[in-house]
Amino acid sequence: MYCGGLAVECLLRAFRWKDDKNFEGRHDLNFLLRASGILRVNDEYMRRRGENDSDILEASLEFREAMNAIVILWHNNLRFASEASLKAHLTQIKKVQGLKGDPLKKNASDLINAAQLVIDRGMVLWKS
Repeated sequence: MYCGGLAVECLLRAFRWKDDKNFEGRHDLNFLLRASGILRVNDEYMRRRGENDSDILEASLEFREAMNAIVILWHNNLRFASEASLKAHLTQIKKVQGLKGDPLKKNASDLINAAQLVIDRGMVLWKS
């Protein structure tokens, strides 16, 4: 879980550093999302490709949904967390209720899938 969130943090920092070379040491993904301008870059990229407004909005919402999932599930202090600590964290943020099976596995999968979506889109935007 930690590596997925860290990869997203690094991507957002890379986009932010295009405009602002100052290092902001906090691991605040909401701040980095705003500061990175990646949502604006995504919209501009899609407009240049001739996408319609509906598709741009859908892509933006999908990106924001993935980011929201990451923001909820990931924290830098999970870096050295034990399995028990991770489960306690998930219980605290109410991400274990109603789940069948291993809540850690389910939430880790959700975070990794969301992170993969953000990273994949970010790589396309970076190369453009």
